This record gives sequence, C-alpha cells and structure tokens, in this order.
Amino acid sequence: MNVFAYVYRGEAIFGEQGQKGGNDQAVLFDHNGDSISVKVENEEGAKYLLLAGHPLNEPVARRGPFVMNTNEELLKAFMDYQNGNFVQQKAVFASTAEHSTPYDPKTSTIV
Repeated sequence: MNVFAYVYRGEAIFGEQGQKGGNDQAVLFDHNGDSISVKVENEEGAKYLLLAGHPLNEPVARRGPFVMNTNEELLKAFMDYQNGNFVQQKAVFASTAEHSTPYDPKTSTIV
C-alpha cells in the first residue's frame, strides 16, 4: 500500500524511525510492514489524516490540474479544456446536509 499521514494540527511522531510531522506537513511511509505507530508528546495532541491506497503500477504524467498516463494524454486534456470539450456535463450539487456552524478544520473536532 501507498500510505501517508497529513498533519493539519499539532505535531506527531510516526513510525519506528521517529519521523516528525507538524502543521501542514505530510509524512510518507515505506511500503513494507502492516502497521503504523503514532506518538504525540505534547498536551495539545495532534490531528492528522491517514491515507492509504493500492499502488497504480502504471506511468503517471502530471501538469497543472491534470493527471494522466502520458505527456500526449496531458496535451490532449489541455486542448480539450481550452476548446470547451473537456467536461460534457456540468455537475449538479444535490446535498441536503445542513450544519449548525460553519466548518473550520483548524478548530473543529472530528469524532
């Protein structure tokens, strides 16, 4: 698995190597192993996202907002975007969720 942690508040120590991650930093883990250790050494604690996914095992070409497999596909995506052909149908926002207070990731608590 490809695994990384993104620390968005506080500071934590990840893995056996003791890799530190602080505010707005990402920590990338090795591909070997089947567990992750996290240690927090301050009273404030830490908030982080732990993300994992299977490797793509295919080429990746990226530029600007586009990620494709080859540079040729990137060029086609840019041309399609500039010609107005990139998105054929506009997304429709259909959420009915309501929040009593505005969400602020720096102050909100996720339980």
